[in-house]
Amino acid sequence: MSRLKIAGLYLQALFYVFAGINHLWHPQSYLGIMPPYFGAPAFWVAFTGYCEIAGGLGLLLPRTRRVSAWGLAAMLLGYFTVHIHMLVHQADLYSMVPVWALWARLLFQPVLIAWALLYCGPTSADAAKPADRHPAESGKSQRS
Repeated sequence: MSRLKIAGLYLQALFYVFAGINHLWHPQSYLGIMPPYFGAPAFWVAFTGYCEIAGGLGLLLPRTRRVSAWGLAAMLLGYFTVHIHMLVHQADLYSMVPVWALWARLLFQPVLIAWALLYCGPTSADAAKPADRHPAESGKSQRS
């Protein structure tokens, strides 16, 4: 993995750990933007906070990196509902947030998803492992 990719990995991990902690530390900020069609908004704010922390930490471990990256990407896809809700209801519910900021956040979401998916490939540790081969492919007979 290149130095730039490693730096991006650590930066992304820190970003999600701190974002997750912020969900838990300042839930009122997130409760205010939850669409009403999500039941139990306090649960979802806490749940996504814990998921962000787990995903960020999981990125740091080669064994969990791939599943963590996929999990973060899936979570970011789910966040589209919040971003679209805020954009649709900007005038009546979120007038303190400029429309351009809501559009920017919505358009930046695919960048964050792509950044997470960047780490879904095999790790250098995976590349170093020999592939499991079927005994029939080894050229040796199973019979003694």
